[in-house]
Amino acid sequence: MLALLPVQAAAQATHQVPEQHPTIMEAVAVAQSGDMILVGPGIYKESLLLAEGAGSGVIIQSTEGSEKTTLAYGEESNVNESVVTFQRCSNSTQ
Repeated sequence: MLALLPVQAAAQATHQVPEQHPTIMEAVAVAQSGDMILVGPGIYKESLLLAEGAGSGVIIQSTEGSEKTTLAYGEESNVNESVVTFQRCSNSTQ
């Protein structure tokens, strides 16, 4: 499991999950570099692929911290799989 931690940063556009996008990956798909994705409380069973063109330069932030927002692998049979994968992202440590 991955806990999404609160971070403060300026964004060009803000995308809200689940209010505007039902999943984090759907928000990543429409976000541009410099955008922020705000994730509301809940357990999100999905895998994220952040790569050049889809998720590169995007900030993903929990609105209420790791105690209330969790990203977990969606299939119980593959609990050892990654929930977040970075591929050729120019800055994946911000």
